[in-house]
Amino acid sequence: MRNQNALVHRNWEEFATNNSVGLITTVLSEQFLSQSFNTKLLSHENYIEEIELYDIDTIFIDNDLYERDHDWYRKNRGHIVNYLKNTDINLVVIQNTTLEVSSVFKQYFLIKINPEINDYEFREGRIEVPLLINTDNYNPINSQKNKDIIYFNVGKLNASPEVKLYNKTHDPDFSIISEGPISRRLLTKLFSFIKKSKVLYICKTDKLDEVTLEFIELIAFLNSTYVIFDYTFNYIPKYGYNSKDDKNNTSKLRVLVNSDIYCFKQSLNSQREVLKNNTFLLRDDLYTFIKNRASSIIEPEISVMTSTNRKENLGIYINQMNAQKEVKLELNLVTHGFELSDQEMDELKNKSVHPINVLYMESENSLGVCLNKCIKLSTKPVMAKVDDDDYYLDYYLFDQWLALKYSDAEVTGKSDGYYYFEEDDLIARRNINQYYQYDDFIMGATIMVDSKIIKELMFSDLPKAVDTDLLRRVNEIGGTIYVGHPFEMCVYRGADEASHTWKVDDIAMLKSSDIVSFGKPEAYVILNQNS
Repeated sequence: MRNQNALVHRNWEEFATNNSVGLITTVLSEQFLSQSFNTKLLSHENYIEEIELYDIDTIFIDNDLYERDHDWYRKNRGHIVNYLKNTDINLVVIQNTTLEVSSVFKQYFLIKINPEINDYEFREGRIEVPLLINTDNYNPINSQKNKDIIYFNVGKLNASPEVKLYNKTHDPDFSIISEGPISRRLLTKLFSFIKKSKVLYICKTDKLDEVTLEFIELIAFLNSTYVIFDYTFNYIPKYGYNSKDDKNNTSKLRVLVNSDIYCFKQSLNSQREVLKNNTFLLRDDLYTFIKNRASSIIEPEISVMTSTNRKENLGIYINQMNAQKEVKLELNLVTHGFELSDQEMDELKNKSVHPINVLYMESENSLGVCLNKCIKLSTKPVMAKVDDDDYYLDYYLFDQWLALKYSDAEVTGKSDGYYYFEEDDLIARRNINQYYQYDDFIMGATIMVDSKIIKELMFSDLPKAVDTDLLRRVNEIGGTIYVGHPFEMCVYRGADEASHTWKVDDIAMLKSSDIVSFGKPEAYVILNQNS
């Protein structure tokens, strides 16, 4: 077999750019490069004029321009290679599929897309990058579902026997997206349809290589869409499903379509992993990596603000904050109307795995004043309001932080959410399907906010409804509020209704809720691989 490395003679130590970049790439390479660089698409007819007009000093070219409707499809690229060589413009070749790099691209910079890695690597003279998705283009926003299945096909349509039988017998609401050759138009159409579909079923084809298949899989899960691969595929899905058995695959399809909550939770399990490992939310962009010759992973840093008048809840509160995963926390706690002894203070600080600031405030102070004390103690770029008596599961804060970042909102939280009613030992869900959208309101116990905004606005000196007042003022200054998914948190409604901050009878809340289960809520609202 021919040695790939023999084609590469330029070392990345020689690379420099003013970040004015031209692209001759497929849509999948374009989407992640456009997140990292200032990019312009170059046409086949006028590329010289475009390079001069935009003062472009670097060109990225996909080795495999497989899109049938691409301006450069099957066009001779030797001319532009010679032009770039003569004008001393950087040429970066992207090995964007499993196809061997063309010999026309020898002596140029090489990037290889490698689905097996989770971070950038310099390896044998080339840069290897994981599959990366630009969340400006592909994200969960507005991914509420109105269709059961999208069947995606490239080439001759050949549905499996069990899928044909399922469609005929159970009549799901489905659409077919099919085209002979793969094209940019086809992929663009697929990605627009995915957002509204519960399941993407990828039909048998030999027209898509494994790198392209995984890109499609990741984009689907970012849109909260579960992916099933036809049983004939040898490709092993990273997050989707393929049992290699037609009947089992179709059974999985049927279960997903029949249960909205099962399908949603199955999708979200993988969505978190894609947001963590395959986007730029937690990593440097490619331009920064090349410039610094090193990568850094972002650790979300959050200041938690809590005011409590319930001393008995402090142990549970600390346990829940200790259990939070993938985040670095600072806890700012006001004991409202009660003081801790020196021994109790030491025990509390020793129990917390995070730095904790504890401040006593007399009961005469309003809730807003107490929370403002927490804000003044906060040092992190993001703040989260956490109540002492609600259920916050292990990935609550991480999921909220991810939503804040990909939505580019000032505030994020939950509207569609779960409530545990102690008196009746039941779990109810309110505001169903109000998630993954921008809105004017979220639950006060779920507010996560950019620190600059909250330090500018502060809470009002009010004994109650401080959250509603804050959100109103965020809207007034043109800030955006984004609603994340409903899981990983549950509001607690104790049997003693007199102790509730929100003075509404349980029965009044239940009349506009769906009762979904009985017993403690943790197992129901958690997201994990066994959901």
